[in-house]
Amino acid sequence: MKKKILFVVTSHDRLGNTNNPTGYYLSEVSHPWSVLISAGYEIDFVSPKGGKAPAEAVDLTDEINKAFWENSVY
Repeated sequence: MKKKILFVVTSHDRLGNTNNPTGYYLSEVSHPWSVLISAGYEIDFVSPKGGKAPAEAVDLTDEINKAFWENSVY
């Protein structure tokens, strides 16, 4: 049985009362995900409100970000 990790990311898609978009930084999730998956861990992602969590700073020229973003499991 694989060891499991739980990632909790934000549900907030707006920054305070500014109406500016926000979310989790993709690299802060994708890079640890890559290392942990390679080490054999199973990862579950959740957010306080559930559903799809908003991402920010999505740089798909970064190969790890792209692999995470295009992974249908996450």
